[in-house]
This record gives sequence, structure tokens and C-alpha cells, in this order.
Amino acid sequence: MKRAVRTLRRLVVGDDAQELVEYALLGAFVAIFGVLVWRGVVLLMADRYTEYNTRVPVYWEPPDPAGGS
Repeated sequence: MKRAVRTLRRLVVGDDAQELVEYALLGAFVAIFGVLVWRGVVLLMADRYTEYNTRVPVYWEPPDPAGGS
């Protein structure tokens, strides 16, 4: 455990790993943003599908059972 803390401290404090930390933070930001956008897309699709399912049956007219015109 102490070794992991020392390594993390060295990565944060040292200049030699600054780019690595920056890329890790950038990757985390992109991942979180992607998850939030994907969740929004899924919710929007669910809303549109529900709207479609509730509106379409209203316009359907069943055929005459006797077959007459």
C-alpha cells in the first residue's frame, strides 16, 4: 500500500509524469462526458419511442368485420 502511495505521489509531484497525469485526466473527462451524452441519447430515444407508441394506435382504423365497403 505504501508503495502505491509513493508512486502516486511521485506521479503527481514529479515533472517527468506530468503528461501522463494530464492524459489520464483528459481521458477521464472524455469518458464521463461520453457517458452523460450517451445517457441523454438513450433517454431521448426512449421518449420518442414512447411517444410513437402512444400516437400511432390512435390513427389505426380497424377493418370492417363483415368485409363490406
